[in-house]
Amino acid sequence: MSPWVPDRGVLLHVGPPKTGTTALQNSLAAARDRLARRDVVYPGKKVSHWYPSCAVLGRSATAHPADPPVPIESWERLVRRVARRPGRAIVSSEGFADAEPEQIDRIVADLGGSAVHVLITVRGLGAILPSTWQQDLKSGAPVPLPGVMARMKSRVVKPFDEWVAETLGDTRGKSLFWWRNDFSALAQRWAEAVGPDNVTVAVVSSDDPDRILRDAESLVGLPDRFLRREGKANRSLSRQESELVRRWLVRLESDQFLTPRRYHDWVRRGGLWNLVEARRPGPGEARLAITTDAVQPLQERTDRIVAGLTGYRVLGDLADLAVVPPGSAPPSDPGWAPDDVAIELLMGVLHAVDRQVPVDESESGGELRATLADRLRRRRR
Repeated sequence: MSPWVPDRGVLLHVGPPKTGTTALQNSLAAARDRLARRDVVYPGKKVSHWYPSCAVLGRSATAHPADPPVPIESWERLVRRVARRPGRAIVSSEGFADAEPEQIDRIVADLGGSAVHVLITVRGLGAILPSTWQQDLKSGAPVPLPGVMARMKSRVVKPFDEWVAETLGDTRGKSLFWWRNDFSALAQRWAEAVGPDNVTVAVVSSDDPDRILRDAESLVGLPDRFLRREGKANRSLSRQESELVRRWLVRLESDQFLTPRRYHDWVRRGGLWNLVEARRPGPGEARLAITTDAVQPLQERTDRIVAGLTGYRVLGDLADLAVVPPGSAPPSDPGWAPDDVAIELLMGVLHAVDRQVPVDESESGGELRATLADRLRRRRR
């Protein structure tokens, strides 16, 4: 098949998140040397171009409210490497899905203007909703607090069903979720910069997860099966695990003990990572999924999005975006979680503290132990 991206063109994959981006990026990174031998550049040394995308968007690369933006030099290095390409180049980051129109104009201009072809990967909203909520839960995505506390940030997200109802109630699409996942609006924003003929929409299929690799191959003229699936996918938390973690975070935040750095090092990279790696949900635990009440409004939203994709090149079948009703209605409140969920969370935190993961730069290991001991003594009173 002839490539759709012309010689010396740039394939810009803009996500959004939770649409097979990691699988594609892992495959491209693993094939970086083989790609170069075919005059296809996947710039840099990291799996994706997350840091350069954060730099051009003027934001931090982490969920820490206090972390500074990535220096613009990260973006400028990527641009220089793309400009030196002998043939085609591929740039991929789900961060680009967050770009405002003026940022899109700069990104496209810096990468070569008319040479840029945009790839948008899409997935059924019924699958994206639980994936997004869990990612916010695990990463501690900041949520503004009300009133005079608005300057502070909360690491706690709402219960899943409540969050889904609120998201579906956002009919004007003002939330970050719809900015990213109203795929027709996302395509339009990028088409205004590159033209609709230079936007391709690829549908991610749960029945054929490797199809996104075949689509990328066809766009830049690679042989079939050139890209191979690499790495392993992180498993999802069960509904019971998710709710226990959420309640734990509510309790931790009410104690006002965790700084953003401590949260990242102890909770996210300690407790949560250990839970995902060391435990597998039992047969009695429910998969996190939308309830039957959410199916119809979500399908109506999906139908409007699909209608808005008319006129763009589509790889795959848009019918795969249809909302799949849950097999059985899960309880809105799980009410229980196996003991080993709490055990693995605790073990992960203990290992993280034992490794003396950096907390506050001003706090030594001895001061940290004294702080923890003091808090334990106060608990016993």
